[in-house]
Amino acid sequence: MTGEGRDVTSAFLKGAEQALALCQQQKIRYALLKESSPSCGSHDVYDGQFRGRKIPGEGITAHLLKMHGIRIFSEQQMDELFATLGQTPVDSTGTNWKQRDYSAPIASMISTSSDSC
Repeated sequence: MTGEGRDVTSAFLKGAEQALALCQQQKIRYALLKESSPSCGSHDVYDGQFRGRKIPGEGITAHLLKMHGIRIFSEQQMDELFATLGQTPVDSTGTNWKQRDYSAPIASMISTSSDSC
């Protein structure tokens, strides 16, 4: 539901299905998703009341990808993601990910397109 009470479930489902299709097409095994998002949260999500309150659970995209064998990481698990990928946590400029400007696309930090979503 939106803050105005409009049901957006079908849009979330369609987005999750499109993300899964892309991941399957590109043979992606790992996804870095935004924690707490109603679509991408992997440990908690906002409760939908627009009060900033979080509850334990998974977002629809995170759940669908996970059910299809894609390992989900949140921005809070970046050290674990880099360790899983066997990569040093620096981007192509040599900047440590913890010092990076996140207004730029995060995908540029991970060099193998088949390992990121």
